[in-house]
Amino acid sequence: MNPMKDNFEKMADMNKQGYDKLRELSVMQMDICNKLMEKQMNACNDIMDCVMSQSLLAANAKDYPSMMQSQVEMTRKLFTTMAEATRESVSLFQDSGEKCRAWAEGTAKEATDKMNEAVEKATAAA
Repeated sequence: MNPMKDNFEKMADMNKQGYDKLRELSVMQMDICNKLMEKQMNACNDIMDCVMSQSLLAANAKDYPSMMQSQVEMTRKLFTTMAEATRESVSLFQDSGEKCRAWAEGTAKEATDKMNEAVEKATAAA
């Protein structure tokens, strides 16, 4: 049994596990970023749809009161859509925070367990 070789192997194993954990975290973060980008693109599309609808309404308006009423309805619909998107985004942030917290706690527990195991082996060998 070569203690130096064992130590290098343990260090290599710990480095690989650390890298795997960081990759796991980066995948989780990319998923969160992709979902946020999708929400942002949907918001931009909703705003552009509203602007286009209002432009068409202004071009085809028969009278001022009906145009204003239609604009109020379009604006209400946009704000309702944006409020729902905001609620979904807040929920996404909460879920993401819980996932990241669970990941961190799980990683810390694994590290603690491995350290305790190494200490027990070292103590038993001494």
